[in-house]
Amino acid sequence: MGSINVVTHNLQGMFSDRQLGIVETRKKKSTEKLSSGYKINRAADDAAGLTISENMRRMIRGLTQASANVQDGVSLCQVADGYLDEVHDMLHRMTELSVKGANGTLTDEDRNAINEEIDALKSEMRRIFNVANFNEIPLFHVPYTPEIKPPATDMELFHVGTGNTVGGLEFNNVRYNISELQSKGLKIDDSGVATEDFKASFDLWDGETVDISMKEGDTLAKAKRNYKWTVDENGISINNKFAADWAHITGPDGNPVSNTDTFAAGTYKFTYHGMEILFDIDEETDFDGVVSGINGDAATKPATWDISVGGAVTKPAVKIDNDDPQSINVTNANKDFIDHRFAVVADANGIAIKDTKTSYTTEYTAWNTFTDTNAGTRYENGNPIATNGGYPIKNWGIGNDANGESEITFDDTARYLYKATDSNVPEIMFNFKLAESASLEEIEDALNYDLSQSKVMASGYFSTGGSGNYGSLSIASGSSFAVDVNGDNRSGDFALQRAYGRNFDTNEALTASITVGRSITGRNMADDVPDASGAYSVGGHTIVSRALNNQSGPTISSQYNESFSYYKLGDTYYKYRNYDEDRVYTNTYTAKDSYAQTVEYAFNGTLNGTAMNTVTESQTEYYERKLAQTRTQTDTWHYRDYVRTFDESDLTDSEKAGAIEISYAYQLPQNRTSSITNTTYGDYTTGRIYDTTLTGVEKSNYSMDFTSDKGKAFSFNYNVTTDQAKSIATGSAAKNVGTVSFTPYGFAYKSFRPNVYGSISEAEFSSIKLNVPKKQLDIQAGANQGNVITMEWSPLNLTIIGLSGVDTTTMESSRASIGMVQNALDIISETRSTFGAYQNRFEHTIRNLDNVVENTQAAESQIRDTDMPEEMVRFAKENILEQVNSTILAQANQSTSGVLSLLNS
Repeated sequence: MGSINVVTHNLQGMFSDRQLGIVETRKKKSTEKLSSGYKINRAADDAAGLTISENMRRMIRGLTQASANVQDGVSLCQVADGYLDEVHDMLHRMTELSVKGANGTLTDEDRNAINEEIDALKSEMRRIFNVANFNEIPLFHVPYTPEIKPPATDMELFHVGTGNTVGGLEFNNVRYNISELQSKGLKIDDSGVATEDFKASFDLWDGETVDISMKEGDTLAKAKRNYKWTVDENGISINNKFAADWAHITGPDGNPVSNTDTFAAGTYKFTYHGMEILFDIDEETDFDGVVSGINGDAATKPATWDISVGGAVTKPAVKIDNDDPQSINVTNANKDFIDHRFAVVADANGIAIKDTKTSYTTEYTAWNTFTDTNAGTRYENGNPIATNGGYPIKNWGIGNDANGESEITFDDTARYLYKATDSNVPEIMFNFKLAESASLEEIEDALNYDLSQSKVMASGYFSTGGSGNYGSLSIASGSSFAVDVNGDNRSGDFALQRAYGRNFDTNEALTASITVGRSITGRNMADDVPDASGAYSVGGHTIVSRALNNQSGPTISSQYNESFSYYKLGDTYYKYRNYDEDRVYTNTYTAKDSYAQTVEYAFNGTLNGTAMNTVTESQTEYYERKLAQTRTQTDTWHYRDYVRTFDESDLTDSEKAGAIEISYAYQLPQNRTSSITNTTYGDYTTGRIYDTTLTGVEKSNYSMDFTSDKGKAFSFNYNVTTDQAKSIATGSAAKNVGTVSFTPYGFAYKSFRPNVYGSISEAEFSSIKLNVPKKQLDIQAGANQGNVITMEWSPLNLTIIGLSGVDTTTMESSRASIGMVQNALDIISETRSTFGAYQNRFEHTIRNLDNVVENTQAAESQIRDTDMPEEMVRFAKENILEQVNSTILAQANQSTSGVLSLLNS
């Protein structure tokens, strides 16, 4: 039975063949795993494992890309930080410039130069904010985000009383005091302090909406006003009031917008209530795009902005708007008072002029009669502005009123004219402007001042005329009718011309006629003659010379003073006689003497018919004269005569005893000698004076002031020669010297320059905060939907960082700029910090993602990767099984072949 089955079916071979197929299938799978490295090569390999593995693969691929995404975020933060780093550097430079501009040692020109650099830095910041991008994505710029350049002039704090006490708020030149603001919904107490946080809204008389917000405890100086803008086919409206039509909005080409179908990319700008408003369009768009950009849409909220006090500026309560001093001509009508001093006086009644010399005050010009001298309708962007007839000065915010158009008060750009029309004062006039915040009392204090005024200018030139026979006249340097009159050094020139009758309407010349006379002071020295001794009784004479004309005589008197002298030579005696003899002569002389005689020159005259006071000058005249004189002269002669030789016997004993013994003959005197031993003169006898000559004067030039009881008229020089002095000395009548004329250059005039004093501290609404949506950017930071990191940061422009209004043109604005730059620095620092924080976060995110990828990869490897050692063992086993099955199959087939062989045999 068994043998038959083997032959019929070969069951053993069939079994071996089936097992061999199974082994080959397993070997094939093992080969796939070893070749691919995966133990799951198809779903059949491990359906559940494949699902898990593929999900992990999705995670790994997604997380890997997420890591790259976050790295891009890091790069964005680095790029933004790089832009802002340069902005920081510019802000530091602006701090230096602002501090420099706040120094009191600089001039306005210095600060203007500093401000040029400030403007250049602002322009570069504006450019950076507009062009900063990452992969063409704007980093800080948002289309249609306005840049607002302050200050805003449609909201002001105003004062009541002095000391900058806030009295309320002013909107569009209409004052609302505290009680009126309370009635409009502002939750403030009677001091203007907010009693709670609030927002209040009300409409002005012209329909403009006012939105005010304050925090509890805030004063009115911290009130904020919100602005909203909208656009339509007509133009742009702000706070529900039409602000600018397209024709008054400047486009990127510098021209008004003329086509509203298409808007080119670039910057558009217009002004509104003192603010310059700019906005950018990034790319060419149609009108609907502009509407959605400004008005907002479902995705974008419209931008608004708040204004508040950015600081205080010091300014005059009243500013005189006269560049040059006012000049008023002198006329015969006003000549009596134009040289007085005048003052401006102001009180609740208005403005008047006071003559401080007489205390006369003109009638007051009432405040509400002043209107803007630039009369006419004002326009802003083509829209008429209500001025109530030129901003009449009427609402001081003191009492409650209707707060309507009729209550419009002054505007700080309005130019008011005051003109004095009273005939008792000069026609003084000046233009002035008022600070919008100033109270009535502050304006009164500023306006009550003495006018800065010059003396009356009545200049001209002097000229002289005359024959010159008795001397000549010339005008002394500095003559200009300039002298104090009654101690008032402001009116010297004019007062004297007025006193001497100048016609100020026709400008006629003033002419003086001058004479000079001479008189002797004291005794006439020409009459004085010397006495017998030659002396003068008056003195002051000097004998210049005395020449001997002739000598008569002599008359000889008898001998006298006889005496004898004896000499002895050996035994010989010698006798000599000595005696005196007078010889008298009569001498005739021509004598010349000189003397100086004091005289007085008297100058008299009239100036335009007014007698001048006599001007006197003492003069010394020098003379020489000749005199005939005689006197006696007596000469005393002494003689010594040789007489004879005596013997000793001829002499008396005493004579012998007195003889002078000599040794030699030459010791004896000469035989005869003579000499004048004395000369005496008798007294002079003056006969006659036969020539007197004026030889000179003390000086030839005199400098004198001509005066009258009206004061000094002018100074003049008088020049005289000796010959002219001789002519004056001839006769007793005064001689006509000549004339002096003063010819005016033109009309006399006086200048007035009003100067006001005192400054007030005025709040300036230069702090503007934009309310714009934050810029957003999503970083896909994971493999699953919704796994994002949302970046948020503030858009930036000059308004957002608060630098639109920064400048250094004055010391006050420079000081305010220091704080404004500090605030801008804080904003930029905060923005940089935001990007720095994101960068740090992203770096942590990257490390986390890379770690998750690594771990997920390891998990997925456990599921899907081939266990090579195990699979190789399995592969080797299958090889063995394959070989065994092949051998058994061969044996089974061989058994079948053996049976067939037996059957065939």
